[in-house]
Amino acid sequence: VSERVNNFPPLPQFLRIKPCFYQNIEEEIPTPHQQLVRRVYTLWMSTCFYMHTY
Repeated sequence: VSERVNNFPPLPQFLRIKPCFYQNIEEEIPTPHQQLVRRVYTLWMSTCFYMHTY
């Protein structure tokens, strides 16, 4: 069993923070539901962005 390497962007060493979660739709969501998950995720991110700018 190989350990999965996360695809987080590299952060500077002086920062002691880590990303909250790792999401890979292709690996974690069954194929029939991937399109729905992408759409809901896009809607959620758009809503967060527009609510923040409002």
